[in-house]
Amino acid sequence: MVPLPLPFATDGIIVRAENAAPAVHWRPGENGWLVAWKYPPEQQVAEVKKINFTIGRTGKVTVVATLHPVQIDDKWIKRVNLGSVSRWQKWDIAPGDQLVVSLAGQEIPRVDDVLWRVAERIKPVPPNSALFHALSCFAPQEEHCQQQFLARLSGLSQPQVLGLKGVGPGRWRALTEYHQFEHIFSWLQLTEEALASTPGISASHATAMWNLFSQARQQPFARWVRALGFPPGATFPDFCGYTLGTGCTTYSGRLATPCRDWAGAGQRDSARGKFTRSEPPCGLAGGGRYNRVHTE
Repeated sequence: MVPLPLPFATDGIIVRAENAAPAVHWRPGENGWLVAWKYPPEQQVAEVKKINFTIGRTGKVTVVATLHPVQIDDKWIKRVNLGSVSRWQKWDIAPGDQLVVSLAGQEIPRVDDVLWRVAERIKPVPPNSALFHALSCFAPQEEHCQQQFLARLSGLSQPQVLGLKGVGPGRWRALTEYHQFEHIFSWLQLTEEALASTPGISASHATAMWNLFSQARQQPFARWVRALGFPPGATFPDFCGYTLGTGCTTYSGRLATPCRDWAGAGQRDSARGKFTRSEPPCGLAGGGRYNRVHTE
């Protein structure tokens, strides 16, 4: 008798004995009444077209291989994450290499092995990881900062951060390039008319974005601290001698240089200087304008 195909997808088989031992006798890894097998994942061989580097919000550099597309199940695999720079270097993957790829959890492309390496090893030079960290690139003026700066803006849109629904990387890029953002708070200065003047943004979308930006201004200052990704105990970017006014007009744009211990909420003295908290930066709710009042 030919078995009929199941009406649903499976990733393995579990066989149970008809009579299992009482629960009081169950021990991790010690049962003779149950056994399970996972189906081996389907694999394909894909050629590497290009090696790319992405820089995330926190400054982490990730290596991504662009592939000649291959199909696994109903998915077309066009790129695969190779992890950190050190992991990529350990894999020793270059354009032209043949990779064995599969789907982890039937969803995420992964590299299982390197099947063939081309003789001519031409690899791109990775970014200098020392330039990127949790407190770098709060301004896009430096060329190497543009990718992390855009990632920081895109991160603000996440539901668990500021919830700027519909403001994705493409729109952040358009706003940054058209309005020549000087720092991470520049978007708070945009009016509804300025948003509507941005190429690719309609009047209705501009109104929706303006409402979202207005709501973001009312978020507590503590949420803004988390949104901007400041790690606990880290030094705050360079506010030395500068004040974030309600319009950021006195802001120097030098947010990429760590300088003084950040006061957090309230007032804090440190060996590097004392900061006081008064009014919100750029019109944010909840307080948090930091003035440098004393340094050694």
